[in-house]
Amino acid sequence: MDSAKYELPRDIYLAETKHSSYSDLWTILKAVECRVLKITYFLNYKKANALLDVRNDVTEFLEHLTKASKISGFVKPRLFLLKAYMNVIRGRMNKAKKLVGVALRNAHNQENLLMQASIELHRKAWFDNYSATNIHWIELANQEERVDWHDVCNLSNVDYMSIMYCLPKPENHL
Repeated sequence: MDSAKYELPRDIYLAETKHSSYSDLWTILKAVECRVLKITYFLNYKKANALLDVRNDVTEFLEHLTKASKISGFVKPRLFLLKAYMNVIRGRMNKAKKLVGVALRNAHNQENLLMQASIELHRKAWFDNYSATNIHWIELANQEERVDWHDVCNLSNVDYMSIMYCLPKPENHL
């Protein structure tokens, strides 16, 4: 997995980011997501030599996003979800559950239904061994019960959860 040559270094992200810019902050959230997936990969395939740099990137990004969340509140639900995932990676499940609860409260306060569905999916996947994505794509793909894309505005959280991607629970912990 040699994706490092396609990634921007964290210094570029951090130097160019404005705390009031939706695009900048969302880009950093996606960079963190990419890096936590790399951490999970490194843990699962026991590649500890590359782990430290990526973990330091994530820590610095999360600190930066925490400061930015004081100005741009839209960051909070996703930020707390990513912090929860870092605790899942570390094997700190109780702290992760608390952070998922904080993320869900923030999404609820913002009335962000899509983020609420995403957080609920992650909560179920990490703590209840639930996999709605598998159910949708494997079992319902050829049936009449599948998601009707013409009616996307009226989807429920359960429908959204059935088509969303979930950060995987690592096989090993930090």
